[in-house]
Amino acid sequence: MLTELLVSPALWITLAVLAAGWLVYAFLCWRQKFEFFNSLPGEENFSFIWGNLHMFPRPMTGAASFKFATGLLSKNRRWYRFWVGPFRPVIFLFHPDHCKAILQTSEPKPLGIGDTMKLALPWLGEGLVISNGERWYRSRHMLTPAFHFDILRPYVDVYNKAADILCENIDKLADTGKSFDIYPLLKLCTFDIILKCAMSVDLDIQLKGNALYFSDTFYRITVSGDEFYKCCDLVHEFAEDVIDKRRKELEEEGPPQKRYLDFLDILLTAKDESGKGLSKEEIRAEVDTFLFAGHETSSTALSWLLHLLTQNLDYQVRVQEEVESVLKDRDSTDVTWADLSKLETLTCCMKEALRLYPPAPGVLRILTKDMEMDGVTLPAGTRLIAMIMNLHRNPDVWEDPEEFRPERFEKEQTKDRSPYAFVPFSAGPRNCIGQVFAQNEIKVMASKVLFDLTPDPDHPVVPNSAAVLHSETGVWVYANRRILWH
Repeated sequence: MLTELLVSPALWITLAVLAAGWLVYAFLCWRQKFEFFNSLPGEENFSFIWGNLHMFPRPMTGAASFKFATGLLSKNRRWYRFWVGPFRPVIFLFHPDHCKAILQTSEPKPLGIGDTMKLALPWLGEGLVISNGERWYRSRHMLTPAFHFDILRPYVDVYNKAADILCENIDKLADTGKSFDIYPLLKLCTFDIILKCAMSVDLDIQLKGNALYFSDTFYRITVSGDEFYKCCDLVHEFAEDVIDKRRKELEEEGPPQKRYLDFLDILLTAKDESGKGLSKEEIRAEVDTFLFAGHETSSTALSWLLHLLTQNLDYQVRVQEEVESVLKDRDSTDVTWADLSKLETLTCCMKEALRLYPPAPGVLRILTKDMEMDGVTLPAGTRLIAMIMNLHRNPDVWEDPEEFRPERFEKEQTKDRSPYAFVPFSAGPRNCIGQVFAQNEIKVMASKVLFDLTPDPDHPVVPNSAAVLHSETGVWVYANRRILWH
């Protein structure tokens, strides 16, 4: 009976009709979606295979990607539609009004097939950067105390000690009279700092060099992908080992008496409203997130700050004189917590560097409900990217946006500016929880690097708008140690 049914022409005709009907329905839905999104300002050269992806320059080098991304501003200064393949439209946002609309919400980050955040899940897990919904809200609420000023204040000593080692390493290279790439040294220093502040772990990372390698390729089926997952296992095992040892210490000895509270102490003791703590998996995800976000973004931001100061010697001299004035009549070059607010010129230069080269070039969100923008109702499911690097270079928002002008951030010039015009650490409820930590770290390290820095013209910087906006060619400088007067 079953065999007769399977060979029945009527069955196959019915299935063929149903399949054809479904295809027609799917096509009509796609056409309706296509017509709506294609009516918005955006790329017109649509491909039924690539969408607009074929518009990307080839080869997609760092310089080409940065030029292409920032070039979208010349096409529309508010927003711009781009098809990623034939079925997925993405809306780029370039104006404070539009960025505010999405950043002031807690709309989730997309984790579907092809979304960049999904690729980071094997490494970072569902930490604050990636998690959504109730899990994100609970973790954010429980982790906020870890970034209170009273917790951050003792970390200044950690910054100073790590920066002293950094300066020793720079000294050795400066003595050769040759140029060098300062970016790897900055990454080691910020990694040294986050290891100590997150877990009170000292691996002498700046003296030994890279202890951990993080692959940028996330595919299991490739050799690099296999290496990536092995590195993920290594990082996870390291974090879990430290977590287990610390949990045992806290159970046996209670809170630390002879050292500062680090992030791990707070993670292990944090409780939600029901009195429940974070699971081991949740703690590991947050530790891994701290290790990545706590060193990659800070070192990148500092590298751009130092690069811009080499290009603008008048500001470099002003920053150096300000630091020397604050440290005058001291026996130490250490920057204190109280000093941070006095470094006004340095702060303005740091913010201007963050404007021109924000560590995260964009923030991706997906709508869970319809949202109106410029009189257009975007449906739920739409992917939006607040393009921070374009927002920061928008001529409708910033005068002479390509110029390095730190005075933009003096108090008189910021009072009438939209708070969503400058968002290097995002904004709203999902802003970077560690932004004060990062800015303090950058200021201490920059203050300690009291060198006369000059750029190496044979190694120009090449901005690469990847997940983190870094220089593809590094940041090459010549350095001469300054002599502090007291």
